Amino acid sequence: MFTLPSEYFNHGEFLAKALSDFHAMPDLFVGHYRERYDQSELPPIWMVAETMTLGS
Repeated sequence: MFTLPSEYFNHGEFLAKALSDFHAMPDLFVGHYRERYDQSELPPIWMVAETMTLGS
């Protein structure tokens, strides 16, 4: 199985940036999520993917 060394991809850093970008989005579905759901849980991946940039 092919795996990338950790120097190429830092999962914790990626997740922190993705969540930061998600919570900063003014989109309606993000606001709905913030109002309705517990913020201690991670949002669904489809929501995070919708707010990610191509550079992510």
